[in-house]
Amino acid sequence: MEGPGNPQRRRRIELAGAVWANVLPLIGVLVWEWDLAALILLYWLEVGVGLWWAAIEAGIAERPSDYSPAMLIFGTARYRRGGVSIPRTSLTWYVHNLPIVALTAIFFGCAWALVGVIGLESVLAAQGTGRSVGGTLGSVLGFAGCLFVGRGWETLSVYVGERRYRDANAQQVVQEALWPLWILGLIVMAVLPVVQEAATGSPLLVALIGGKFLFDLLRSTYGSIRAFDADNGGWLGAADIGDDSDWEPRPLESSPTSDASTRIRPHRIGVVLEGISAGFSSVLGALFALLAAFVIAVLLLGGDRSVLWWLPVPLALVAGLGVLDRALRYWAITYRIDDRGNLLASGRLSGRTHRVVDGDGVSTVDVVVTRTDRRLETTTVRIDPVDAERTVRIPCLADRDARAVLECLGDADRHEPEADALARASN
Repeated sequence: MEGPGNPQRRRRIELAGAVWANVLPLIGVLVWEWDLAALILLYWLEVGVGLWWAAIEAGIAERPSDYSPAMLIFGTARYRRGGVSIPRTSLTWYVHNLPIVALTAIFFGCAWALVGVIGLESVLAAQGTGRSVGGTLGSVLGFAGCLFVGRGWETLSVYVGERRYRDANAQQVVQEALWPLWILGLIVMAVLPVVQEAATGSPLLVALIGGKFLFDLLRSTYGSIRAFDADNGGWLGAADIGDDSDWEPRPLESSPTSDASTRIRPHRIGVVLEGISAGFSSVLGALFALLAAFVIAVLLLGGDRSVLWWLPVPLALVAGLGVLDRALRYWAITYRIDDRGNLLASGRLSGRTHRVVDGDGVSTVDVVVTRTDRRLETTTVRIDPVDAERTVRIPCLADRDARAVLECLGDADRHEPEADALARASN
C-alpha cells in the first residue's frame, strides 16, 4: 500500500505516531498510577480510533478490493465506478468501497465492542471484586482523545497528503486496522492467567507497553503489515493481493452514452430465479444445507417437530441475499448498444458508464442456456475480453436482445460459429 511521496517523511510521521501512542499509556501508568484495567481500556479505545479512521481511508481508496467479483453482495460493487465527491477536496467516496466500509462499521465494530466488554470485564473480575476504572476514567478518555487527533493527523499527512489512497484498496486498509484488534485479544489472553493484586504492578504494565511499542515500531518501519509480509516470505498471507492497477474508479466520462440506441435488460423473473439459485450455490447455501441436514437428523432420531421452525428464517435469508445480489448486478444496470457498435453497461439511475465492451477487444462470445433460460425461453450471453479483464455475463435475455449482443460483437473470434450461437439463442 505504498504510494507516491517522500518515504523518509512518511516513516518519520508513522514513527512519531507509534511513539505518541505508547508514551501516553506510559505516562498514565507512572504518573496517574493506572492499573491493568485502565491500560486495557485505553488500548481498546485506541483500536476503535483506528477502525474509525480506517473506515474513512477505506471509503476514498481507489483500487478495487481483492475479493472475487462472484462473491455474494460484495462482488456487485467491486468494479462499480463513481461515488460522492467530498466538497472542497479532490477526494471521492467511491461506491466500490461501500461493502468493505459497511463490514467495518457493522461486523468489525461489533467485534471491537465484544472484545472490549469481555476483556475489560474479565480483567476487572480477575483483579478483585469492586475494582473499576472510575478513578482513572477521565485521564484515559483524555489520552484517547489525543490518540484520535494523532491518528487523524497521520491520515491527513500520510494517507491523503502522500496520496497513498491512489494505490490502496479498502480491503488492505481494513486489514491493517484489524491487526491491533488481534494484538489486544492476545494481550488480554496473555495477562489473564497472572492477573492478581500482587502481579499487576507497574513492572508488568511497563512490560506490556514495551511489547506493544515493539509491534507499533515494526509497523512504522515497514510502513504496513503487507510490506513486512512481502519481505519475509509471505507467511502471513497479507502480501497476496490482486493487481488492478489499470482500473480507473471514476466514471468513463468519454463513453458515448448519448449515442446509445438499443437498451438490453435481463428478464425480471429470470433475475429473481437466478438470484435464488446463486444464494443456495454460495457459502451461505452450504451452511443452510448443513442446518437442514441437522434438523432432518434430529427428526429421524425422534426429536420434536418444532425444530422445523429453525429453517424458515435462514431459508428466506439465503434466498433474499441471492435475489438482492442479482438485483444489484442486473436491475441496477442497463446495457446499451451505441451507434459505434460498443456494448455499454451504465447505472440505471445515475446514467454513469461502468464498462465499455468494444467488439475488437473481445476474445470469445458464448451463448449459455441455463435451466432458468429453458423455463423462460431466454438466453444467457457470456463475453470474454481479449485482455483477460473480468468476464461479462448477461443472463436471461430475450431472443432479440441476445441476437443484438451477438451481432454487436460479431467480429469477435468465438469458440462457436455465429450461426450455432444464434440457433441456440432461439431454442
